[in-house]
Amino acid sequence: MSSWCSGREFEVRLLSGNERDGTWGTSEFEARVNAMGVVRNVKVQGKELIWQAAALYTSPVPPGGNEGIRVVQGEGSGERGLSVEPPTMECQADRGRRVWTFRHLVSSKKALEGQPLCEVIQKIAMTPTGEIEVTYDCHWLTTLRWHGFSLLMMFAKETIVGRDYVAFAGERALTGILSPSAPGEKRLREELSQLTIRAEVGPFHFMFDAPCKTSLDWGASVQLQVSPKVVPYRGIIDKGSRDRIAYRILLPVSQQ
Repeated sequence: MSSWCSGREFEVRLLSGNERDGTWGTSEFEARVNAMGVVRNVKVQGKELIWQAAALYTSPVPPGGNEGIRVVQGEGSGERGLSVEPPTMECQADRGRRVWTFRHLVSSKKALEGQPLCEVIQKIAMTPTGEIEVTYDCHWLTTLRWHGFSLLMMFAKETIVGRDYVAFAGERALTGILSPSAPGEKRLREELSQLTIRAEVGPFHFMFDAPCKTSLDWGASVQLQVSPKVVPYRGIIDKGSRDRIAYRILLPVSQQ
């Protein structure tokens, strides 16, 4: 990309790759979306802010077992992935936006012989104004214990460490610096409605559009973990339960 300010753009376009694994954006920002529904490499003015912006990490416990098994979005399908079979995927243009819809059936052959445990409808919408909207609508299909069910976002350490943040939890504003520390030493566990990080290229924001549990950790790396409210700590989720994760990332671009 030769220029960061080449005039107003009205459409998110494919910058490299293809619809099943491609980098999308404008002359000012970009993000990669693959066929598993993982969003990575979010950049503004060529500088990476977020290495991973959307990926679901789960750990169902097989009946009679004591430990959860690793079932993670973005690690393919089958043995290590989020589902036994690949998710369905739709990608389409919508009035300048690019919209993806995925249907995941969270499952593993190590739990209930590969039976679907949770249906997840994931949507991603990217606008030319630098907004990335992500939703995960979850419907649990069987009663089961889970040792983990959360979204994990990972920030680019070289551009984020040492930067100021502001987090809003209810009526409180929490401020600080994402300074280096020992792993696990710095942690902010709150039900956030907004998180702003003041990067060198400008402030970018996470706006949480559904109640959720959040944990911001920094030290060896900077990570943000988001869980649906219905998910207990290492507990049982009943069949028929429904909840969602919904958030928007607002990037510092001139058209925002």
